[in-house]
Parts: sequence; structure tokens; C-alpha cells
Amino acid sequence: MVTYLYDGSFEGYLTTVFEIYKRKKNPDGIFTTHTYMPFFMEEKYEVSTSMDHAQRVLAGIEVKGSKDIAQKIYNVYLSEHPAMEMLLFRYIKLILEKGSAIEHDYRQPEILKVKEINKQIHREVHRMHAFVRFQKTTDDLYYATIIPDFNVLPLIGEHFEKRYSDQHWMIYDSKRHYGLYYDQQQTMMVEWGDEQLQQQPEFVTEEKAYEALWKNYFKSVNITERKNVKLHLRHMPKRYWKHLTEKR
Repeated sequence: MVTYLYDGSFEGYLTTVFEIYKRKKNPDGIFTTHTYMPFFMEEKYEVSTSMDHAQRVLAGIEVKGSKDIAQKIYNVYLSEHPAMEMLLFRYIKLILEKGSAIEHDYRQPEILKVKEINKQIHREVHRMHAFVRFQKTTDDLYYATIIPDFNVLPLIGEHFEKRYSDQHWMIYDSKRHYGLYYDQQQTMMVEWGDEQLQQQPEFVTEEKAYEALWKNYFKSVNITERKNVKLHLRHMPKRYWKHLTEKR
């Protein structure tokens, strides 16, 4: 059994693909170093991340496939799908061997699965655009907490940069313990330690009044006679309600 280990980063994963082709030993499994469980009688390779090798693989995917295909690969990586690494390797192999035309051959299970996961990712990104609720802190920062099904923070920053370009804001993923911070110049990833996680942001006193106004508005536009619970839950699933002002 041939296994490859990488550091969990996207660049580390692409470097692993480079190493697989270099060694000419197809994997039976690809794992991150923190999720790996040893197997009996395995041939194991630990991959050191190389930005150069990762970029070469990405460039090859864009040449043989397209930038859109490269984006789909990144999206699937962010999905945290349990079999993501091997699925992506088989998908990348098809693209490198057959070119972009293979992407519409849904007889290939990898092609169909990647399309399915991308659809889920796009749906989650759209929901994050709609469901993020900012509150102003005493530090003059607009702060929001989210718990997305997938690791979509890297995909939503551009939207909020354009929408709130004149404000300092932060969107924090409490499931994955990192966030996006925008300082009116650029957006950056920030990680919080255990001590910081225990400190809840302190919001300005006006937030209570804003919250009440928003709830009243939401209540006033609701037409009881046209209430459709099933449709409402389809567009606004209950798992998102915890961080929605109008649902608290």
C-alpha cells in the first residue's frame, strides 16, 4: 500500500500530486499529517510543501484544462469531503490525460462527483453572502460569526470587500477557529488561540436598538397568510438561525 502525507494546505496537496508523478507511484491513500493512521506493510512518503512544485501543477491543470477547472479543484479541496484527496487526484489525472473535454463526460464518476460538490460549495457561498450579520464592537470593528457546512471563508472575502469597503470588519468561522479580517486596504486570514476564543467581542450599546429595529422590520414584512414553512426552511435552514439577528 502506497500512502502520501502532506501538511493539509492546498499548496501541500498540489505538491503531493507533483511527487506522485515524479515517483511514478500512484497512491492508495493521501492523508494530512494530523489525520493519518498508520497501516500495516505500507510504503509511506512524507511530502514537504514546495510553492514552486505546487505552482507547476496548477499551471499544468490550467493549460490542459482551464482556470475554471483549477477553481473547481480548489473548491473541492475546501469542501473537507472525507475522500477529497483521492477524488481530486483521480480528477486531476483525468484532466491532465484527456484535457478539458473530459469535464463533460459524466460517465466518469470523478467528474460527476466534482460537479456535485462544486454545486454544494456555490450554494453555501451564496448563503454566506445572504446570512452574515455584522455587529459593531467597541473597537469600531464590524464582527460576524458563522458556522458554514464547508470551509468557504476563502471564497467569500471578495464579496464583502466590495460591499463594505469603507469599514473594518471580521468574519469568524467558529467551527474552524479562524477568520477573515479586512482593514479597508486588504483582507487577511487570522487565527485565534484558545485564550482568544474564550473572549467574546464587546458590542456597542446601540447594537441592542439596531437588533430590535431589524426584528421589527422582519416581523412587519412577514405576511402570516402566505407563510410557507417548508419553503422558508429550504432557503434558510435552521442550522444558520443561531447567528441570524431576526431568529434570535
